[in-house]
Amino acid sequence: TPQETDLCRIAARHDTDKGPGFTRTYHSLLSHVRDEPLRLLEIGLYNGGSMRMFREYLPNATLHGIDIDPRCFAYQDEIPGTQVRLLDQGDPAALLAFIDELGGEYDLILDDGGHTMQQQITSFETLWDHVTPGGAYIIEDIGTSYFLEYGGRELNEPGTSMDLCKRLTDAVNLGGDVAQGFVS
Repeated sequence: TPQETDLCRIAARHDTDKGPGFTRTYHSLLSHVRDEPLRLLEIGLYNGGSMRMFREYLPNATLHGIDIDPRCFAYQDEIPGTQVRLLDQGDPAALLAFIDELGGEYDLILDDGGHTMQQQITSFETLWDHVTPGGAYIIEDIGTSYFLEYGGRELNEPGTSMDLCKRLTDAVNLGGDVAQGFVS
């Protein structure tokens, strides 16, 4: 189909939960740099399908992953050029220790982890400074901002990942001195 991309076809070969909406978006972000030595961090590895997908699509990339499930540790032996660490994305000290251990910045950070507001916000606030200029930080399941069981809230209530994104958008558009301290 015209909407199908190389990454969509690769995803179909791997057991990934990343549907065409995600794979088309990632293809548009990465197709022009897919042979470069990118650094990618994925939070939440599930069954390793997306790590396998990214390994095939980004042959020269360094892939890092974090998860709390000990079974995910095996992916670093199964998928070349991959480092996996077991840690809780909601623990800023553990995230910073991970960054200290593996060093550097990331061209792409994908949060497909625990989906709670505390996890998403903590990960973003801790890892944002480690995204390269021109890089991207993506929270895949930001819709949980509206699900109470994930710590979400009613529409337009503060304290959700979506609220954080709205405030960041406001800060960018306000610019200058007005934006200073607007987001915290």
